Amino acid sequence: MLLFDEPLSNLDAQLRTEMRIEVRQLQQALGLTAIYVTHDQEEALAISDRIAVLRHGKIEQVDTPERIYRMPQTAFVAEFLGSTNMVPGIAGAFDGRNTPVAAAGTEFTVRGEVAALGAPVLLSVRPEALQLRDGSGDSLVHARLALREFLGPVQRLHATLPDGTQIRISALGGQALDLLPGAPLTLAYDPAQITAYPAP
Repeated sequence: MLLFDEPLSNLDAQLRTEMRIEVRQLQQALGLTAIYVTHDQEEALAISDRIAVLRHGKIEQVDTPERIYRMPQTAFVAEFLGSTNMVPGIAGAFDGRNTPVAAAGTEFTVRGEVAALGAPVLLSVRPEALQLRDGSGDSLVHARLALREFLGPVQRLHATLPDGTQIRISALGGQALDLLPGAPLTLAYDPAQITAYPAP
């Protein structure tokens, strides 16, 4: 068994990316079990078969990288692993397929029966789950652009929902390049990609 304790933390970004590939290939080629401690969430997702998220010395969740990112069991795991928007809301009536949640001056639709009618919840909405749209349709929310960060292949948009709640959106390629602060945004999402947790 190999034990790693943040072995790449002192390397620059490009070398760290190259070395994590080397570590992963070496581990697979030799067929060794490795325990790898890191605070770099991207590194953990890239090289792991299973991830354990610790909180105050206790395991919060253990799962595959895909499941722990897409189906975090707690709000802490959702916030800790990757970037997410945590939006407080109040659950509406389950219609047999989805639950409407009144949140941030608008309404989100969440797949499944997530809470009892009137229960306070926290919605986890990943930035990449929100897609820019220019028309009408189902599962839409409206916001206004506050700030745009150009990051090369991805742009990070900071926007405000109707009640002023700030959210982040990941836009690919050349989307939103001509948008200025204050521009209205129509955002589409898949209800299955939103996770609801009981409010603390």
